[in-house]
Formats: sequence, C-alpha cells, structure tokens
Amino acid sequence: MAKDVIKLLWEKDNIVNSLVVSYTKLEENVTLNLYSWFPYEANQCSQVKEIVLLEQWENFRSIKNVSLFPPKIPDDMLGCPIRVTTSEFHPNVFLTQNETLQDGSVKYNFEGFDIDYLIYVVEASNLTVQFLPPPKSVELDQAYLERWANLQSGLADVTTGTLWWNEGLMYFGDPTTSYFEFSILWYIPCAIPSPRMEKVFAVFEPSLWMVICIVLILTAIVFSRLAICTSSELEIYRTISKCVCHVWAIFLGVSVPDLPRSNQLRFLFLLYVCYSLAIVTVFQAFFTSFLVDPGLGKQMKTIEELKSADVMFCRFKYYELISMSYNFLAPNALKSFPVDEWYECYYRVILNNNISSAAFNYHIQYTAALLGKTKELNNILCTMEEEKLTISLCLYLSKGNPLLDRFNKVIRRSLEAGLGEKSRSSIMWRTNLRYLKNVTDIDDEMYFVFTLSHFQIYFYTLFLGCLVSTIALFLELILDRALKLKDNKSLSCSESNYA
Repeated sequence: MAKDVIKLLWEKDNIVNSLVVSYTKLEENVTLNLYSWFPYEANQCSQVKEIVLLEQWENFRSIKNVSLFPPKIPDDMLGCPIRVTTSEFHPNVFLTQNETLQDGSVKYNFEGFDIDYLIYVVEASNLTVQFLPPPKSVELDQAYLERWANLQSGLADVTTGTLWWNEGLMYFGDPTTSYFEFSILWYIPCAIPSPRMEKVFAVFEPSLWMVICIVLILTAIVFSRLAICTSSELEIYRTISKCVCHVWAIFLGVSVPDLPRSNQLRFLFLLYVCYSLAIVTVFQAFFTSFLVDPGLGKQMKTIEELKSADVMFCRFKYYELISMSYNFLAPNALKSFPVDEWYECYYRVILNNNISSAAFNYHIQYTAALLGKTKELNNILCTMEEEKLTISLCLYLSKGNPLLDRFNKVIRRSLEAGLGEKSRSSIMWRTNLRYLKNVTDIDDEMYFVFTLSHFQIYFYTLFLGCLVSTIALFLELILDRALKLKDNKSLSCSESNYA
C-alpha cells in the first residue's frame, strides 16, 4: 500500500520527498512505520521499484532517530539513463552521426555549445544520456513545439538547444541556472574607409594650407628684395623665379645650390628652415599614418541616416514574434525584405554593405567564421548602441524533476572553471580552421604591403607637376614668339623711318 502511494505521487507530480506512514497495533503497543524511497539507489533509476523503511516509532518514541527528509539525489547516479530532446541549431546543437545498434534501434549523437553543458552534468553525475530522435519538422517553431511536447508527456527529461529564461516557458519546464548571456543586436553596415587623398589633404585645415602658401610666396619675395638691396649677395637670390625654387626646395627638405652671403638673408634663411622643418615633421607623421590606415568615414547612428543611405532591413521568419515578445526594435521606416531562415539574413548582412538586421551576436560571429570573415567582422558590421536585448541561455527539465539542483550545481562549477568559455572558443576555432579556404583577406598584422592605391598622392603630385611644367613651357614659347614679333615690327618701323 505504501509503495502504491509513493509511486502515485512520483508519477503524478514528480514528488520525491514523500513520506507514507502506516501503523500496527499489538495489544497496548502502537508502532508507526514511516516509508520513503530513493530514486537513484538500488538501480531504480527514477522508477519506484523498492521503498525503504525510513523510521519507526513505538509508543511515540523514535527507534532509529534519523532525519525524515535525507538527501535523495546522490552524486553518483550509477549510470542511470537521462532522456534528452533537442534539435539542430548551429552552433548550439549539431547532429553529428547516427549509429544503428544490434537491436535495430538508432542512437543519435549531438554536439555543440548547449550540448557541452549537458555533457558536463552527465559525466559529473555518472548518467547515461539518451538522445531522442530529432523533430521531424524542419520548421523551427514546429521543432520547438515537438520538443516541448516530449518534455511534458514524459518522453524526455531534459530539452536543450537555444532556450532562454522566459516566464512563458516556465509553465512547461523548470529552467536551470543560466550558463551564457548573449545579446540580440541591431547590426548595421560600418562606415567605409576614407579615401587616402582626402585624409592627406585633411592633415591641416584649409586656412593653414592657405597660410603655408602665403608664407612661401612672401618668403621668396623677401629673399629677392634683400638680395637686390645687398651688393655682395649671390645672383641666384636676386630673381623672384629662382627664389621661389629655393623656397620650395627648402620646404621639401632639399638642399639649395649655395648659401646666402649677407647676414640679414642668412638669418631669414635660418628662420624659414626651422619653420619648414616643423611643418614637414608634423605633416610626415600624419601622412605615414594615413597611408597605412586612413580611418573610417562617418558612422551611421540613427534611422534617418540609415534611410538616407538606402539601407534595408532583413526580416527573418520569426522576427515579429521576438519583437512582440520582448518589445524589441521595429524599424518600420526602413525598406525591408523577408527571408525564411535566420542564417540567410546573417549571410546577407555580412556580405552586403546596404543591409541591416537584428541578430544574435554569437551567431553572427559563427556565420562570419563560415564565410571566412572573422578578422573583417568588426570592420564590416557595427551595431545601434541603443537597440540591445540581453537573453540568458539555459536547459529546461521536466516540471518537478529532482535533478534540477544537481544540474545547477554542476553548471555553476563549470562556469567557475571556465569550461563554457573553452567550449565556445573551441567551436569557433574549429569552424575557422574548417572554413579557412574561404578566407580572402591577407594577414596584415605582421607586415604592411604598399600597393598602387597607397601611392596615389605621388602620382597626383607628379601629374600636377607635369601639367604645370607643360603650361609654363607653352607660356614661354608664346611669350618668346610675341617678343620676336614685337622686335621684328620695331625693326621694320625703324627701317621705314630711316628710308
């Protein structure tokens, strides 16, 4: 009778700490028998096969004097099976392979980030994991419903695979301690690199460039005026054209043919050398930096900026459900296009610079690894800082499952030992190695390769110099031709007057 009562309480409400009292009366002596059971001892494996006489009372006096509610869940489960229902959702859950056993049944094997925490508990508790067949439906919502149905009907003890703390889900199962927090972020295109030519000319403000040009011209004029006023000065400093060449050579750090002779001109020459050295030193420092990394343009931060840049919003099939459940972002002002799968959105966001979407941050990192874009990810995608939703992943056990405390204990110890971070890093590392062939960027951390794009400023300067030289040549030819015509005309007039 006591066994039937304990079995009924267990099968109906998963009650472990049950205590059934029966009594026997022999003459004047009344004996109370207190029965209970231990679900993971004597190979019961959560099935009521044997009950234990926990305590006896004779004439209201305890005989064994033991606790009426001792710990029922041991650290060693003696290899008892635990049934798990899950479905594929990379990188949290992977279906690796199926094995056909001798009795004809199929053994399913899973791995992944969520599965690793389950394995930690199984190994620490000496349990035997048994994965149920994955859901038949490929639709995400149908697969989740089938998993919850398995958990509520008693076919499964645990369900895992991208499940998070949610008040609505707690009606169907008991959540464990959270083992990972991730964010749903609004990913948008990052700012594109700035043109190097633009950055080079932005070293100084336009007003400073104008001042530099004025200083060059005034210095050349002062050089020539001082040289003309000084009889002992060299001829190369007496003309404006030659002084302009000398001033430009000093500014570029090139030597001049000869030093000035007068003290006044030498003093001015020294001042201009110091000025040129200061300006050129600052310019070269920024110039080299911009050649290596020109920086980025203005980053978009508002919906208005996204709209003006014709950035579209990728909506996956279950986005509306998440948006309504968590009051998340709803960028209705942007053009949108629907897709069926989450990862299709992720691929488009990473590979196109005019698409945005809401996505799990670690799923975006995994998708980038699949595409060989891990190193470029921070330069490709940015996020809207004000739009962020944090979610905590966990496992769900059947309601009232006595293993919940044991799961929480092992999960907390795994987190303290850093096993979760190791698991995530291992998955990302294996993915990067497996899809290394998709990597198209060159590792530029050890060295920097100069290409033609870095030398644009030199070619533009060369072209400008050639253009100015060509114009000067044609002007000289035209001026020379005009002077000759003028001389010939003057000579003709003189001859006619003489005649």
